[in-house]
Amino acid sequence: MHWIIDAGLSSETDLTAVCEAADWHRLTAIDSLMSRKTPHGTIAGCDTRADAEAFVDFAFADHAKVSDAPAEDYVDDRQYQRLSVR
Repeated sequence: MHWIIDAGLSSETDLTAVCEAADWHRLTAIDSLMSRKTPHGTIAGCDTRADAEAFVDFAFADHAKVSDAPAEDYVDDRQYQRLSVR
């Protein structure tokens, strides 16, 4: 199962793959997500660093499944609406 961020304009980012490539290291995953660009030159799915942090925290919480808080608590409604699973 992979979480996908809708980056707009028919672009998407595989959030789970970003975290896996970072060996589940939070700051590396955030930096990687921030450095990704869509074909249109925008950051892939993240408007701000806070967005990137929220998406990575969501993915980590979902992956670990050890938190008392559901993974959805790490993102706001706008961010959650941009996520899909494959």
